[in-house]
Amino acid sequence: MIGRNALLNQARSEMARGLSTGAGSGNALKVSLSGTGTSFMSWMLGFCSELQLSGRFGEGSTAHGVSGGATCAAFLAAGIDMSLESEAMGALEAENERCRRGERTLGEIIPAFLDRAIREEDVARLDGRTYVYLRDASGPLLRAMRSTSPIVVSKFADKADVIDALVAATHIPYVVNGARAARCRGQDCIDYGPMPQNFFVVDGTTVNVNVL
Repeated sequence: MIGRNALLNQARSEMARGLSTGAGSGNALKVSLSGTGTSFMSWMLGFCSELQLSGRFGEGSTAHGVSGGATCAAFLAAGIDMSLESEAMGALEAENERCRRGERTLGEIIPAFLDRAIREEDVARLDGRTYVYLRDASGPLLRAMRSTSPIVVSKFADKADVIDALVAATHIPYVVNGARAARCRGQDCIDYGPMPQNFFVVDGTTVNVNVL
């Protein structure tokens, strides 16, 4: 198993390569984060932590994400501490360990992790700074899984609304908890990844970060 320190070191290298593309101007940066699975979410959190520590994710910056990358995008936009010893990293490790011991199902990890890591006061900082990409699953599932026209959520009412969107963003039909779809704002939704790719291309100025 790759340790968290190794993952964070990889994240620092990835950050340097991504920022060398010259995307954005001044402190403004636009990043699009891929799905992570539970194993590589530590990698993406480490990447986002480096953006925070470097001051590169400044005023006017936006974070876009699919699947587990949506959670990391929300943490980045909200300014949630994602450093090695942070509550977010500790909560993720604890929930993954509970899953390995059979105390949590796969579908229980993300809601429990988010409930521990997100505070109500974080929500106001998300509006217009983080964009969560979902697929509409109200119709035939195969069509939904191939759709390239996402539902985009960028404004949030409260902590529960944030968690609903981020849980829906990670919902792989029937795999996560046996359900066909997750409910988000009264709508059936599923994970935007991995088809046709594991991140959403926003525009030509975006740094796309793909860990899978």
